[in-house]
Amino acid sequence: MTVAQHVRDRVVALALDGMPAASIYEEINRSVPYETIKCWIITARKAGVAIPRQITRRHTVIAKREDCKKPAPTPVILSADEKSRLADYARQDIGLTKIAALMRRPYAVIADEIDRQGLSRGRAA
Repeated sequence: MTVAQHVRDRVVALALDGMPAASIYEEINRSVPYETIKCWIITARKAGVAIPRQITRRHTVIAKREDCKKPAPTPVILSADEKSRLADYARQDIGLTKIAALMRRPYAVIADEIDRQGLSRGRAA
């Protein structure tokens, strides 16, 4: 068994244990490029090894960007005036996308507020 095969087997074994690719990269002292580790994990998965899917996706992106973490986004709070406008729009049976555009607020904020107030979602319902 060559050194590369030994390292590849170790990478696959760590991935099977549930370790994210970025952590595996740290574990093997960065002797193999990160992209190669991801490639080995994907190849092993295609060969039938039951490696969890998230190991090469979201978790690795989060782990890679740990050094440049952004603070958590502050929640958007609607003013009392905006809440009453939202209630008026909801009663007019306007779709959520149009309400979000009229109020110049993100769709998710409008949807959450409508759910919180117990209003009808209009055409989107």
